[in-house]
Amino acid sequence: MAYHAHDYFYNVVDFPELEKYQEATQDNIYACALGHESQGEMNKLFPFFQFASGPKSPVSLEAPSGLVDRILDHLGSSQREDGGWDDEHGLPYWQPYFSTLILLALKRYSRL
Repeated sequence: MAYHAHDYFYNVVDFPELEKYQEATQDNIYACALGHESQGEMNKLFPFFQFASGPKSPVSLEAPSGLVDRILDHLGSSQREDGGWDDEHGLPYWQPYFSTLILLALKRYSRL
């Protein structure tokens, strides 16, 4: 989901036509998210909140209508009975990491 571009273009200070690159980066993030959503791959969308770190982040504010809420709804409803979340591949050693990131996203968006 374009983390290299996001990390660079949202932290660089002096770059020609920076806004154009930031917009292209956001468009790519949205296209990836909407593509996974349309294919029923909601479990691949947890990285979205690494870009949309809170409700006032640029990626969150300009996201397509309802996208943020749909992803948050999925995350909230996919919690396991033991309190954790599965990673997209079902690998047990990633579950603490995924669970931490998802809890942080839910907290930042006042879903906890």
